[in-house]
Amino acid sequence: MGRRTREIIQGFKPSDLKRRFDDIKLKKIFDIGAVSKDEAAGWLVDFWGRKNVAGILLMPVTRHHVVHINESLNTKSKASSRHKSKDY
Repeated sequence: MGRRTREIIQGFKPSDLKRRFDDIKLKKIFDIGAVSKDEAAGWLVDFWGRKNVAGILLMPVTRHHVVHINESLNTKSKASSRHKSKDY
């Protein structure tokens, strides 16, 4: 997957990176089942729809992990608490 992604990106022109996704392509995300049609999941496709190609490509390495920092810290804290309670 990584190799193919690099091949595709290397073929992009600067104008390709500025392109936004049209409604037909955003609807296809639901149609192929990549995102649930559940109302609670719809925000994700709306969010992606406000990004251009460059924004989508950069998201995993620049922003996505930040969204989950609090979740990670809470999980770590709960695991640490359970571990400490077993020591006594």
